[in-house]
Formats: sequence, C-alpha cells, structure tokens
Amino acid sequence: MFVNKVDVEGYSTAVSSFPYLRDCPYSYNGKNVNLINWNSSPGRKWWKEKERWIKHKIKLFEPSYKIEEPIPNNLLPFAMEMYAWHTCEWPKILENKMNAKNKKYSKKYGTDVKDKVIDPLYDAIKKSRFHIAFCVGKPIGEIIASFCLFKKTNSTPIKPISTIERYYDVYEDGKGNRVINTWAKGGNKFPRRDFETAEASII
Repeated sequence: MFVNKVDVEGYSTAVSSFPYLRDCPYSYNGKNVNLINWNSSPGRKWWKEKERWIKHKIKLFEPSYKIEEPIPNNLLPFAMEMYAWHTCEWPKILENKMNAKNKKYSKKYGTDVKDKVIDPLYDAIKKSRFHIAFCVGKPIGEIIASFCLFKKTNSTPIKPISTIERYYDVYEDGKGNRVINTWAKGGNKFPRRDFETAEASII
C-alpha cells in the first residue's frame, strides 16, 4: 500500500503532502506508484475518520476555508506519534519513562525524550501557521507539560456538557505557542462532532 509510494518517491516527498488525507496520485514523474487498495489502507481509513475534526480546526483559524473542499497544501497538518508502536494500550512503564518529573527515569531517558520528541514538537509548533498543537490522550499532555516548556492555563480540566466524558487542558509558553490536550475515559479517540462548539469556545 503506502510503502510502494515511499519506494518510488522517497520518504520525504511521499509524506510531505499528507497523502492519507487526499486522493493520492497513482503515478509520480511518469513512474507507477502501484498503490494497492488505497482507500482500504488502514492508515488512510484512520486519518479519513479524523478529517472532519481537522477541517473544523482549520476553519476556526482560517474562516475563508470551505470545509467541503480538500485541505490546501499550506493548511495540511503535521502529525507526530509520541509512541509510534501501534498498540491498543498505553504502557504505564513508558509513561513513567517519558515523564521528566519522574526522578527514577528522567536521568536515564529524559534527555533522549526531550531531544527526539519534545524539542521537535515545540519546533513544529513555533514554525506552524497557527502556533498550536492538538494532542489526544491524557498521558501525552502530562508528558509534554513535565518538560516545563508549556504552562497549563486552566486550574481544572475543562469538561464540556455532553453525555460523553471528555476533558481538555490548554498549555501555553507565554510566547503565543499553545498545546490543546484532550482525552476521554477508556481510550484516545478523537472528539466527535458534538464537541465542535465546545472546542471553538476553548480555542
């Protein structure tokens, strides 16, 4: 599936246009990319489920953007996985190792996490168009906050009125760069459409 695109185009070219959120071309410079069952690709299906949520965020920052249209190149998201191994559960031991406030692990792993995860994330936020990152999963927000680049702006988690328990924390660095962290009990799923009004208010 996607690996054939990387093989033909090279990794940077293949991923720079965020192909999972677009109808991907099947050829590159006259070469056949040989994408197999593109619309059934697990990665494409996963991101297409998030497309409405991403488009809604773009619309909040760029009012002229039309949600029914494809995302323009200059508004595509930049995605990072803090824990890139695909697993149904977040390993507690990993959460401990990555949290800078955990003295047992921070000396051994803290510099590595900062150099390879936190600093690239912060750099991406500063260089982004809207200077904001969204992260899903409570441990992710806590790990980011533990490195003290961002300070939480809300004293208690923000809980929109809904039949689903979902929470938000907002972090900022005092220089116009922000992280919005959201989580729901029992998983790290992205917010449903019910939360669009609440998220607009938070933003």
